[in-house]
Amino acid sequence: PILCQYFQGISSQSSVSRFFSRVCQDTNNAFWRAFMDQACRFISGSQDDILLDADSTKTDTYGKQEGSAWIHHYSQVGYHPFVINEYNTRALVGAWLRPGSTYSADEAEPIMAEVLKRLPDYTADGRMRDIKFRGDAAFFSGDLMNLFEERSNPVGYAIRAKGTGRLEGLCQDVYDSSSHEEDSTYTSARPFYGELRYQMSNSSKSRRVCFKLYFTEEEDKKGQAQLLLIPHIFAVITNLEDMTPEQIISFYCQRGNSENYTKELKSDFMANTLSHRSFEANAFEFLLKSLAYNLFRFFQFRVMEGTDQNITVRSFRSRYQKVASRLSRHAKSFHLKIASSFRHAQRFMHYLHKARTVRWIANCPR
Repeated sequence: PILCQYFQGISSQSSVSRFFSRVCQDTNNAFWRAFMDQACRFISGSQDDILLDADSTKTDTYGKQEGSAWIHHYSQVGYHPFVINEYNTRALVGAWLRPGSTYSADEAEPIMAEVLKRLPDYTADGRMRDIKFRGDAAFFSGDLMNLFEERSNPVGYAIRAKGTGRLEGLCQDVYDSSSHEEDSTYTSARPFYGELRYQMSNSSKSRRVCFKLYFTEEEDKKGQAQLLLIPHIFAVITNLEDMTPEQIISFYCQRGNSENYTKELKSDFMANTLSHRSFEANAFEFLLKSLAYNLFRFFQFRVMEGTDQNITVRSFRSRYQKVASRLSRHAKSFHLKIASSFRHAQRFMHYLHKARTVRWIANCPR
C-alpha cells in the first residue's frame, strides 16, 4: 500500500491475491522457463567455466496445503523442492517446487536437459566451455550420466556413489591388494585414497570410481579403544580423468557451500514457508522468491565490491537498508533523505549510481 502511493502501475494487494488464485500449471511452466533463461544468460555472460550443484531440500507446510506429504529423508511433512546452483556466481539456475512424495532426484534428467540447452557450449572468445556437475547419491543414475557424456560438449561430473555391498566390496579389494600401512593409521583426517572401474547394474559402460577408506575406533565395556574391522567407505563416480582420487573427493565435498546458498534462499528469502493452499500457487510463490534471490545475486556480483560480494542478504539488509530515512515527493520528483549517522552512506550512494549504469546481463541493453 505504501509503494502504491509513490509509484504508478504497481498492483494493489487485492490484485496480487486475485492473480495467485488464477495461477495454473501453464503459468508456472512459462515463468520457470523465463527464470532459467534469465539465470543462464547471466551465468554464461559472467563465467567462462560453469559448476552446477544440484540438490533437493524441504519446505515446511501447514494445515491442508495441497501436495504436502511425508518426506522420508527428513522425517517430516512438507514439500520437496529441487534446486540447481551455479557455484561461482551463487545464482540459482533452476528451482522447482515438487510434492512431498517426490523422490530426491525425480525429474532431475529433464530439468538438467533444459538447463544445459540454455548454456552455450562456447565462450565469447570461442573457447569450449568447461561445464561440471556435482550431486549427492540421489543422482546416482546411469540415464543422467549418459545425458552428460553424450553431449557434443560433455559435462564433467562427480556424483556420490550409492553404498552398495558390491561396490564397497570392490573398494575393500583395492585396499587389500595395495601396499598400505597399518589399518589404524587411516583415520577420517588421513584416509586411504583409491580408485577402480565400476559398471552399474543397469549400464553397459564401466566408469571411474574414486573413494576414500578409513577406520574408526569405539570404546569397549572396559573403556578401552578398539579398532573396528569394517572400514568406512566414501565413493564418488566421475568421468573426470585428469584429477587424482584425493582431488576428486575434495572437489565433491566442496558442494557443501552450495547447500549453504540453499539455506540462505530458505531463511533470508522466506522460501521455507509458502502461504497458499493451492499447490500451483505455492509453486509460483516459490519461483518468485527464487527470482528475488537471483536478483540479489546479480546485484551482488555486478555492483557490490570487496568483501560485500561475500555477505548474505541478511547482512546487506542490516548494513544498507535498516537505516533511518525519509522519502518525499516535490516538484514531480522523489527525494530520499538518509540520516546523517548512517556509516555506509558513501558506499550506498556509490552502489546506487553504479546500479543505474551497469549491464546486468551480457548482450542485453541497459
